Amino acid sequence: MLKIKDDVDLKELENFGFTYDSSYSYFSYYSKFLGGKEWKLFISCTSRLITLSADLEIGCDNTSDFDVIYDLISAGLVEKV
Repeated sequence: MLKIKDDVDLKELENFGFTYDSSYSYFSYYSKFLGGKEWKLFISCTSRLITLSADLEIGCDNTSDFDVIYDLISAGLVEKV
């Protein structure tokens, strides 16, 4: 599994296109991926784990793939657990 390092301020994720959801305390990143279906990348504020799940919402703004994971790793924000 991958997670955001403990010493990283999670607000930095906004610089990579993530949005914060205060209702559920996570950051999310939308992408059209895998056969045109919409998927969501989640980062929990409590566990800091990075997870991917299918999203039932329609009309996401970000239509790139998940190169953002590479960007987070390159910036030194991610560790393998």
